[in-house]
Parts: sequence; C-alpha cells; structure tokens
Amino acid sequence: MRRETVEAVLVDRGAVFDIHALRLRPDQPSLYLQFLRGLQDADRKRVLEAVNRVAEHGPPRNLTKCRDIEGEPNLFELKEGQCRVLWFYSRRRGVIVFTHGFYKKGQRTPPREIKRAVQLKEAYSDLYE
Repeated sequence: MRRETVEAVLVDRGAVFDIHALRLRPDQPSLYLQFLRGLQDADRKRVLEAVNRVAEHGPPRNLTKCRDIEGEPNLFELKEGQCRVLWFYSRRRGVIVFTHGFYKKGQRTPPREIKRAVQLKEAYSDLYE
C-alpha cells in the first residue's frame, strides 16, 4: 500500500493547543476543511465551536463528546452530533492534529475511517516527528 504524503496546516490557535489539519496537496484545502465545507451551516457552526473549545481548554473529558479509538494508540474521535473529526496528539508539545472528518450514520465508527486516520497519522509521523 502506498503511503500518502501530507502537510500540516494551522487551523486554530488557542490558549492550550494549536490545532493543525492535514492536507494531501499544497494546492488543496485540508481534509478537515473539505469536510467542513460539505456540512450544513448548523453542523459546521457546532463543529467549529467544539474545535475552538479544544484549542482553548483541551479535549473534552466527556465520552459523549470525545473518546479514544479502541485498539489504536493516540487516535481519538471528536464528536458533535453525527459529525466526527479524527485526531491525534503530535509529539510537538501543545499540538493536536486533525486527520479528517466524516458524517457518522451508524453506531460504530466505520473501520475504513479509522484505517484512513491511521495512514494519515503515520504519514505525518514520517515527515514531522
């Protein structure tokens, strides 16, 4: 399997964390921004507010808002309604990296979304850590 090349771009800066998002090509927006653009206004607003809270105060401790992905070290899911953003902590202090977002329809996080996040995290680690 081909490993993707990624670039991290700053999407939010807060008191506690800088939030970076991954993009696959310099001439494209980040995968997170592409996800946001596809949302309805109300969902987009809720996700942006949740991301701003993470930047200002850190990830929520409430499992209904944020949880770790079982079986995947340092991979988490930020939840806002049916919108999900997968992310991980960078080894660089004070940096959280968003891999991508998706609209969750079922009870469980789709394995293909987890696999995609793991691949993106590995590509980031190859370049930045």
